[in-house]
Amino acid sequence: LDLLKQEVQGAWRNWDAMTGAYGRAGMLSELRAWSELATRKVQPCCIVLMDLDEFKAINDAHGHPVGDEVLAGAVRCLTQGLRPFDDVFRYGGDEFLIALPGTDLAIGQTVIKRVRERLAGRPFAVGAGGVALQVTASFGLALLDPQVSVEDCIERADQALLLAKTAGRNRAISWDPNVTTGARLPRLQIEDAKV
Repeated sequence: LDLLKQEVQGAWRNWDAMTGAYGRAGMLSELRAWSELATRKVQPCCIVLMDLDEFKAINDAHGHPVGDEVLAGAVRCLTQGLRPFDDVFRYGGDEFLIALPGTDLAIGQTVIKRVRERLAGRPFAVGAGGVALQVTASFGLALLDPQVSVEDCIERADQALLLAKTAGRNRAISWDPNVTTGARLPRLQIEDAKV
């Protein structure tokens, strides 16, 4: 019973009460455990950084309490679109890290596409004047690569997220070691024009 009590207390301390996501406290240790499984070739793990698009404008126009409602609603929507064993961590502000164990980049893109469409399709709060507030999100995906540190893998996801935001927001981009930001943007714009 004492061990169970310690686990519950530890989980409670690692919980972001406002959004319902996990806090950052246990994030790295969990990602290191998934990375170890990838090292042993047991299963891959895709990590995703999600950032709500133009969230600062919601806080500025409607106030932080309404912004908090939007954050909490977005996390609820996000977790409803994920599998029970996927984890969502509040990375900072309106940015979240999602761990998709047993998932490669192709499956990760499929999962995130579904989540991205769910997020964009519903209001999360009512702002000033009764306006229903919707948000979109941008996503950067990367694999937990056993050849590099977990922190470097997060940096890869962050680079992909930056590309997604720079390329127009409300999209998901996977990290690619062969393409730099400068070379990738024109290609993304061409691909978007074809759709």
